[in-house]
Amino acid sequence: MGRAPPAITLARAIDAELSSTDDSDSAWERVQRRLSEEFKTLQDTLSRHGHRASARMVEDGMVVDITYQGRERAVPDLAAALAVEVGELSCILSAREREILETHVVTEVAGTLQELIGAAERQVRDMNVELEERPTSTGMRLRLVWRASRKAPAGLAPARERLRRSADVWTAEDRAAVGEFLSEQIARQHTDDASGSWLDHLTAALDYRTWHEFGVERHQQGRWIPATGPASGGERVLAVSVPLFAAASSHYASAGSPYAPRLVTLDEAFAGVDDDSRAKCLGLLPAGARHRHRPAVADRRGRGGARHPVGVGRHPKAARRGPGGARWCGARTPHRGVGTSVEVTPGTASTIDDVRLRRLLGAPALSWLVDRARRRLERGQPLTGPVSLSAPTADQRMAAERLLGRAPGGGRSLSVRLEAVDDLLRRSGVSPAGLAAAVVALTGPVTVLGQVRAEEHRAWAQAYAPLEVLADEVPALRPWAERLRSDGLVRRHVGTPTAAADLLGKVATVVRAVPVEPAVSLPTFASQLLGSAHALDDGTPLCTLTLSGVRALTGVPDTGGAQGRCEAWASVGLLRDELSSTVLALNLRGTPALDWMADAGEPAVLTLRQLTRRPPRSAPPTVRICENPAVLAAAADTYGTRCAPLVCLQGQPSAAALALLGHLHTHGSRFRYHGDFDWGGLRIAAALLRRVPWTPWRYTAADYRTAVHTLPAGPPLTGVRAEAPWDPELPDALQEAGVRVEEEAVLGDLLSDLG
Repeated sequence: MGRAPPAITLARAIDAELSSTDDSDSAWERVQRRLSEEFKTLQDTLSRHGHRASARMVEDGMVVDITYQGRERAVPDLAAALAVEVGELSCILSAREREILETHVVTEVAGTLQELIGAAERQVRDMNVELEERPTSTGMRLRLVWRASRKAPAGLAPARERLRRSADVWTAEDRAAVGEFLSEQIARQHTDDASGSWLDHLTAALDYRTWHEFGVERHQQGRWIPATGPASGGERVLAVSVPLFAAASSHYASAGSPYAPRLVTLDEAFAGVDDDSRAKCLGLLPAGARHRHRPAVADRRGRGGARHPVGVGRHPKAARRGPGGARWCGARTPHRGVGTSVEVTPGTASTIDDVRLRRLLGAPALSWLVDRARRRLERGQPLTGPVSLSAPTADQRMAAERLLGRAPGGGRSLSVRLEAVDDLLRRSGVSPAGLAAAVVALTGPVTVLGQVRAEEHRAWAQAYAPLEVLADEVPALRPWAERLRSDGLVRRHVGTPTAAADLLGKVATVVRAVPVEPAVSLPTFASQLLGSAHALDDGTPLCTLTLSGVRALTGVPDTGGAQGRCEAWASVGLLRDELSSTVLALNLRGTPALDWMADAGEPAVLTLRQLTRRPPRSAPPTVRICENPAVLAAAADTYGTRCAPLVCLQGQPSAAALALLGHLHTHGSRFRYHGDFDWGGLRIAAALLRRVPWTPWRYTAADYRTAVHTLPAGPPLTGVRAEAPWDPELPDALQEAGVRVEEEAVLGDLLSDLG
């Protein structure tokens, strides 16, 4: 039998291949239906992009014609052209993905993920605080743990540690590692859902909640173990219920308003649980509402799922309102900080990344850390060891956690090690010179206080040089100069060494120029010596310090007040008020004016000017002194020229009175004094006794008692007790009798001694 023709061979082969093909009517209908469906899909897809597909039936089947971009194209040609275009777009898209990852995902979305993860950890911590406060009646304690899921992507642990830190402190290696991790998640999502949009891929790939899971642990025998172990029926119920109530607490807090309705539906939730534990569970709800945790929605469509038993929150600044007042958060709302530039020292300006530095350490929440570092630099101390902040705010604690990349903590204080901050600034390239250069860039040049104090000490030592020279010239002034250096008087009057040097130079000039002979007015002296008539006015630092030097030079005590200052100036021939300061005298001689008044038996009014320029040339052996002008007037009326020499103080001893009595005492006169029997009179007498010596003139306790017994009752004694050095019994006698005896009341006795 010969070889079959080729046509028969082909027919037999086709028959063999089609032998298993179903050629029934139902199969034919299915093919026709599928053909129609696929053509409809092709038509719909092309029409959405402005293209058109049409079909026509021919004898051999159906022919599809496509109009693409206004031109009719054969299907094979169009398929080849589209394959080339898809390849080109894939390359462009890959480049776009890299750009987005580098520009947005790594720098901005990573920051948002950092906020979200940190907020979740803080919320878990807060919920565990609530759980810690609510142990069961049997003492069982529970806690929530938020950890990497068993289905977490590879590389989550190192990426999570980097995401805890601010992106501004990442090194190039950190940035590349985070970018690679996020890129892998996007690529995996693109592979798993090829039909999804770019936005869908990003949203799903960056959903950090799918990387984590919650667990419940129970404290037993000093350690935390999974809560799924052996336990009583009530404890097993609590192990399931407590986390759910914590989740409900977090969810309710998202309402924002404390008056929002809160509905709880329970279905045998507390079977086998005692009343105390049931109450503590329900107490989680108002507790959570008080804390106002920010929950996160499971995904961008607002769907929840069993894999998220607790809503975890994002930072309030990153959340935004969605429809119906719900909180919406996701990877599409990155947060970018804005930095500003400032001048820094030349050595650091060219190397510090100022924008990143101000984002990193320039926030108000970390100002305390920068201040502490600056203080250490000012003291010349190394930037090592911890610095602590007591009672930190939530923002301060969060900023420190983001800076160092550590898990949220509690406690009453916040501690940061400066060497850790210095290291991350160097490694990240924000400040290659470390923390010290960063502090200078943020706050300006730092002056080391030790050097400043040393320079200031040297400057103050030089300021006192004029006094040292003066003390060498006048050794008696050495104690005064040392006292001014040690008691701080100069520093209280002037604030700087320069001002002190100028002031003390003038003080030395004035003290060196006294005493003045003959006496001159203080304004005239100041004008001639210092160039201003008001240079030594009361209340000025120059007046205060110069008077202290004058007293040290002359030994005049500081009695205080304007009168004391007049006396001190007068002691060196400077008359502060040479005309208004007066003293009354009767029958004193030694000047033409005094001789003329004594010859007439009339009182003389002597001014300080007269007494300093032309003091009496003679001094009587005994001079009587009274306090009140009425005694002197009565003596002049009674005895005239026959009256014994008498001086009247007119109250407190004036500069003129002290000048006159001092002059008479120097020339040999002895004094007998009488004043009012009251506390004020005793003080006047004691003040005079400190300046010139005198003996009592009918001014003792015995004289007082005699006057009290012989005179009508006088006015009552008032005021604060004073002492009487000339007769210590006199104050007791006054206090016992409680009566004032004025000079005018014993005028007769006094006059009997003057005739």
